[in-house]
Amino acid sequence: MKPKQASSLSIKRIGCAIIYSIQGIQHALETQAAFKQITTSFFLAQILNYFTPFTDRSEKYLLFALLFIPLITEICNCAIENLADAISEEYSEKIKNAKDCASAMTFLSITMLVFLYSMMFYNYFWGN
Repeated sequence: MKPKQASSLSIKRIGCAIIYSIQGIQHALETQAAFKQITTSFFLAQILNYFTPFTDRSEKYLLFALLFIPLITEICNCAIENLADAISEEYSEKIKNAKDCASAMTFLSITMLVFLYSMMFYNYFWGN
């Protein structure tokens, strides 16, 4: 059954959107091993971020914000995979390509994050 829609400007609509978002995160945590791994890495990296020796707060804020990108891309990956599986259980080259592209999105976001973290640590310890 389709949930009842609230008016576009109501507080109830915003509350429903928050509830649906939480349900999506719960579903991903319960069913997607990759999302669990990225979520665990997110919290470990936030602890590391807290103890990093960077003196500039803006660097810490930047790293804090950057850590959300792999979470966001992985939840998009989960959504694409769930949708693709709902469309067809049979093998399809187009569905495989969509899933591969979604996976690549997550891979690239993690690669970017590792690169930026590495550069910040390098600049702190060995930079000018």
